Amino acid sequence: MSKSSMDVQRFGMAMMLVLGFFGTLAYMLYADWPKEQVSLMVGALIGSFVRAPQWYLDSSPGSERKTELLAQAGPVPPPMEVIK
Repeated sequence: MSKSSMDVQRFGMAMMLVLGFFGTLAYMLYADWPKEQVSLMVGALIGSFVRAPQWYLDSSPGSERKTELLAQAGPVPPPMEVIK
């Protein structure tokens, strides 16, 4: 999978997360749900916004480099049997 297609997929997933969450929150406010449930939803929204950019932007450049090195490495030989 190319880098640009992965970027498009990640952007699409992030947008679905944001739009779906705000849509659900708007519905809860419009339908006059209990304040406790709306407060829980806002708390979950804050938690999601902490994790979503981390997932979208990857954990670190070092992690991407590690993945490249692992892809270039040859196959790992199977472990030797222990002789009893």
